Amino acid sequence: MHERIVEAEGNNFGQIRPDISSGAEGDALALEVARLRAVEATKVTTESRVIREQLSTERELIWQADELPLFDWKATEQCGNWSRLAESGMSRSIYFGIGLTGAKELSPGLPIDVLSLMMTAEYAKRRLHWTGKVFILLADTHAIAVGRSEKEVQQRTIQMENDLTEVCGNLGLNDFQVIKASELLMDEHYQELLRYHAGEHTYDRYQWADCAFLNLKKQVGLKISWSLGGPFKPGVRDERSFDIGFQERWTHLPLSYLYLQSGRTFDPACPRSAPYLMKKDQSRLMLTKESNAIVFLNSLDPALIQKMGGTTTYLWELTKLFERVIAPLPSECLGERLQGMLDLAFGRFLSG
Repeated sequence: MHERIVEAEGNNFGQIRPDISSGAEGDALALEVARLRAVEATKVTTESRVIREQLSTERELIWQADELPLFDWKATEQCGNWSRLAESGMSRSIYFGIGLTGAKELSPGLPIDVLSLMMTAEYAKRRLHWTGKVFILLADTHAIAVGRSEKEVQQRTIQMENDLTEVCGNLGLNDFQVIKASELLMDEHYQELLRYHAGEHTYDRYQWADCAFLNLKKQVGLKISWSLGGPFKPGVRDERSFDIGFQERWTHLPLSYLYLQSGRTFDPACPRSAPYLMKKDQSRLMLTKESNAIVFLNSLDPALIQKMGGTTTYLWELTKLFERVIAPLPSECLGERLQGMLDLAFGRFLSG
């Protein structure tokens, strides 16, 4: 199985060495990987030299992104794998994933928080001067693999794909491409990567296969992730847990990570959430044509808004991030600023 991976992609697959178990197959793969890596080590490209000179320190490597709204510096510093970024080359791409299911149920839709991932990916692409794509991966097969209804997952995926494609077009995110994990699953190399992680937690297997496949086949060098904040500890289930597990298994793969703060809700029982997931009947402003930010905020109990001040601050920062990347918002009222984002996202003219 592993030999076919190396042969299929030549230098790309040959550069990567996962932790290999003992045995004849593992020994043969280790020797082949070592040979290919030795060949690649002699090919120091002009691109890599330029990047290394420009990004000489770790703080410069993160493009002064600590000033970027919603950026999580500590998580990025701890888990970002930034020493590998200069190996990526300027033709590399960026990706982030969008899960469709929480622990117990499918997400009913996308909260407006998902724009934080899109804005940050575009910002990173500009700062790095990368010429590749930004892939938005919809994790449909992941949801089905953990027991969600295939029919419901397919319906939700189609709606998300249509909405995100429209939003990207309206915001001028021309290098963005929405892809589905079910499309990757049709590729024999992706299937082999899934088999390589056999025995692991189901969702982890699929997410690690995503990372490896997109790096090796789509030239992805940076993943936009999110963090619940604070030092990472085993058992914390934000994207750091997936990313660290992946780095431990694919120690030589040149994939770096940029972390954002988690999304926020007006639900006191669950104030933090993934930027792309929500529960049924949860107080979140959704990314839909029908959403009205002013009506949404006015419908909330003022005491709740005061209690959930972190969510209000988060939404303010989201509008600032949007302005940094896309366009100014002509208001100092939070509701009107959020509505302005929705209007631009769905091709409507701003009012005022």
